[in-house]
Amino acid sequence: MKFVSSIILMFFIASCGTNKTVKKDEKKEVLKVEEKVEKVEKVEDNSLSDEEVQKEFSTMMNKYKLDKKSGDFSYLTYLDSLNKISDDYERYPEIGFNLGSLSLKLSKFDQAYDYLLKTYKKSKHIPTLINLAYVSYKTNKIKEVLPLLKEAFLIEGIEPDLRERLLGNYSFLLIVDKNYSEALKVIRETLSFKPRSIAAYKNLGILYINSKKFSLAEEVIDLSIGYTKDKKEKAGLYVVKAKYYEAKVESVKMIASYKKAISLDKLNIDANYALGLLYMKYGAGDKAVIYLKTLVGNYSDNLLFNNLYAISLRMAKQYKKSFEVYNDLIKSEPSYKDTYYNRGILLQKYMENPADAIKDYEKYISLGGKKKDVNARIKTCKQMVKDIEMIKAEEKAEAEKNKGKNN
Repeated sequence: MKFVSSIILMFFIASCGTNKTVKKDEKKEVLKVEEKVEKVEKVEDNSLSDEEVQKEFSTMMNKYKLDKKSGDFSYLTYLDSLNKISDDYERYPEIGFNLGSLSLKLSKFDQAYDYLLKTYKKSKHIPTLINLAYVSYKTNKIKEVLPLLKEAFLIEGIEPDLRERLLGNYSFLLIVDKNYSEALKVIRETLSFKPRSIAAYKNLGILYINSKKFSLAEEVIDLSIGYTKDKKEKAGLYVVKAKYYEAKVESVKMIASYKKAISLDKLNIDANYALGLLYMKYGAGDKAVIYLKTLVGNYSDNLLFNNLYAISLRMAKQYKKSFEVYNDLIKSEPSYKDTYYNRGILLQKYMENPADAIKDYEKYISLGGKKKDVNARIKTCKQMVKDIEMIKAEEKAEAEKNKGKNN
């Protein structure tokens, strides 16, 4: 009723200022306003209670696990479901964490960053910070997150496996930021409570590769490969070994290391991704398709993987399949601008459809794409449309001419 009182008070002061009494019809208007406000105040709060939110969240996450296990699964579906449970993901850190993590799996890195940063600042939820560290690498926001990691580094009592992951991401970002001395301190701290930490040795290998200490890098990588019998961990180490050979410009050994990683872990993201890009770079679309198809098969909603897969299909001259992948991608994420650009190239250069290519290029620009190259493509397409129309007109005229002769 505070709002109503303010209205009445202001009205009373205004009336006193003019030495006039309040008219009957004016009193009625004030009463009507008061009645409306009372009705608004009586509207029930339909938002879920804390207990209801937690119950819905638990039910949904149990279904998530079952669906993922059965293969009847879509990250996009669960992203939407989480948003429907509550948009107050700062208040419910588990929801914010999962919203960010699912966005990450979809390659929606900026969205993931926003969810995870806001959630962590509110909750200090360590798993959220671990994922935030990775997303900051993908979004080039490392310097914004490093202070949060430095602060968390000093927290005592974090469960050892969780702390190992936290320090692993922290030391990796320090290496990317070329702060090698600080990274070395964090790696040593990890090894102090877990002497055979594969995450620590991986980062140590990367540190030595980046600082061009190749003999030390090789020693660390080979040593750590011998430390573990876990195939997935070994696969991750062979990915680092591939980067070692890449730095030394030994391409044959680099490819062999990536393939060794895949032989140990068929679904290794880094190895499949690296080989897919590598073969695309070499123009070997047929080979690139193999590795990118593996990624898409296991991350069907991932925007980046689908986009690259469609490009590899185009390079392999599977134009119809490439077009289908782009169409599905646009249906699932209409605002992903790179899809329009690449489908435009497919339509323009390989499917002889410059008119639709123009639409895709214009859509790409409207979503914030770079104009310079695309405007040149649009100009070329417009000329192609004119040429096609001219050729059709000539063919039609020739057909009518021949028809006249036959008659």
